[in-house]
Amino acid sequence: MEEVQNENEINYKFGKDIKIIIVGNLSTGKTSIINRYMNDNFEEHCRATIAPEFSFKIIKINGINFRLQFWDLPGQERVPIVTSLFCKDSNAVVFCCEVKNDKSRKDILKWVKTLSDNIDLENVPKILVENKCDLLGDEEKYNEGIEELKEFSNNNNFSCCFRTSALNGYNIENAIKFLVNEIINSFDEEDINSYREGNSSIINLNNKTTKSSFISDSKRCC
Repeated sequence: MEEVQNENEINYKFGKDIKIIIVGNLSTGKTSIINRYMNDNFEEHCRATIAPEFSFKIIKINGINFRLQFWDLPGQERVPIVTSLFCKDSNAVVFCCEVKNDKSRKDILKWVKTLSDNIDLENVPKILVENKCDLLGDEEKYNEGIEELKEFSNNNNFSCCFRTSALNGYNIENAIKFLVNEIINSFDEEDINSYREGNSSIINLNNKTTKSSFISDSKRCC
């Protein structure tokens, strides 16, 4: 899987939109995770998300261009009012909590309950991301206490869980790679073949990006 590059305005055929929403309490680093994945940078003073925000990247998988959409939902209490509008047709969900913040992990269950009214969570991939593992110290300490996270993830039927750091990029691409692979595997093979044969939509892009590939095949799923 790789990011599609362009220096000039180009028409790209694409097979399907991949819509991923990311939810979690305020200040757990949702926007920073997206920014790290999309732009490979970190903003130290990132403003709080007060309204749903949308960003996308074109990726190529087995010769097919997919438009990978991220919908960043705010962490305020008013979220249940807007989720029905912005969760429609979602292909996957990232639930985000924070290392050393037990409340943010416990509140994941509230987010699950809220979203379950708008998304069939039993039939879409969903991962649990515990962000800010850099707070634990050096990288060899990033997995300290991870068994508790694994147990929480397994007990609540998440597809996988990851410790991440938006600050230094640790495990961000692995988490997204895992999720995208789960989504692609859920697509109907007949539809995928039709996209490959050219029965695709056309999109216009005019954004210069830097070519990169996903890192090793290890999922690093906890």
